[in-house]
Amino acid sequence: MIYSLKGNVSVVGDNTIVVDTGAVAFECNCSKNTIYQLGSKQGEQVVLTYMQVREDDISLYGFYDATEKALFEKLLLVSGIGPKMAISILSCGTPEMLAGAIAEGNVKLLSGIKGLGKKTAERICLELKDKVDATFSGGGTQVGLTIKTEASDDAITALVSLGLTKNDATKLVNLYATNDMTTQDIVTICLKNMGRS
Repeated sequence: MIYSLKGNVSVVGDNTIVVDTGAVAFECNCSKNTIYQLGSKQGEQVVLTYMQVREDDISLYGFYDATEKALFEKLLLVSGIGPKMAISILSCGTPEMLAGAIAEGNVKLLSGIKGLGKKTAERICLELKDKVDATFSGGGTQVGLTIKTEASDDAITALVSLGLTKNDATKLVNLYATNDMTTQDIVTICLKNMGRS
């Protein structure tokens, strides 16, 4: 099994990155969180991986840190959650925020994720509630999966004025903003996580 890859991220797609290790380039399926973390950095990087082997396919899934990979592996323990769905779930927030939602049994928050129904969200909370602890969940679920405040709208406008597309700016704000942040706070954390501050 491939535990990690060390190399340059040579291609960044909507749901994938390509890690060029020198002799071989590997395509990894990734969450939006990982794509923003790795795609904005220059030089050699270490990408943690999970390899899925099936009769008709071998797929690699990449993670920017051990926290995200750990939550991914916990999600796979739930019946009905495969690697692609786990990546979709991880694309909807930070690992800490999602773990907080699971720990608190916040079915409404989780069932708002595209492709994740209420029954599956309930199963995730039931089966993983005791497997995600307070340190993993960080600050709990002060955040929604889609941030919609006046500050977040202004932050999106500010990021677009700095050269981002509206789609990318919205994804960044949804990924890192919390409801109690000011516009400046949101812009700062988004730029920091893009490696631009």
